[in-house]
Amino acid sequence: MNMNINMNPALKEKILIWFVIVFAVFFLFYWTHMFFASREDAYTQRQKSYTEQINKTAELIAEISSGANSTKKVDTGLLSFIQNTAARAGIAGRILDLKPVSGSSGAEVVTLRIQALNLNELNSFLDLVEGYQNLTIKNFALKKRFDDPTLADINLELVKNK
Repeated sequence: MNMNINMNPALKEKILIWFVIVFAVFFLFYWTHMFFASREDAYTQRQKSYTEQINKTAELIAEISSGANSTKKVDTGLLSFIQNTAARAGIAGRILDLKPVSGSSGAEVVTLRIQALNLNELNSFLDLVEGYQNLTIKNFALKKRFDDPTLADINLELVKNK
C-alpha cells in the first residue's frame, strides 16, 4: 500500500509559509509574555525590599529621635564621633559637608550632608548612631538623586546634649 500524495509545489510552499508564520507569531507572543512576567516579578520583589528598608529606616529614625533604649553616651566631640562613625559605616568619603552650628543651651550641634547613599548604607549609619542617650537627630532630609534613583542625598542635623 503505497500512499503517494501529490500536491502542487506552490500549495506546499504556501502551507509551509503559513506554518512558519503561525509558529513564529506563537513564539513571539510566548517570549514577550515570559519577558514581561519575569520583569513584573522582579519589580514586585524590588518594591517589597524597598518598602521594608524604608520602614526599617523610619523606625530607626523614630527610635533615635525619641532616645528610646539609649544607654550609651557620646563622650568625644561630635565632629570626631560622626567622622569615626561614617568611617565604620564605609561612607566617610561621601560626606560633602560637616560643620558645627552654634547651639543653644550648651548643646553641640553639627549639620551633615552625605551624598549617594543607598538604603542599606543609610540603615548601617543610623544603626551605628542609634542608642546614644545624649545624641538626637534634630532635622533629617532625604532627597532622591536624579542620576540614579536608587541613591539619595541625606541632610542631618545632630545634637549632642550634655
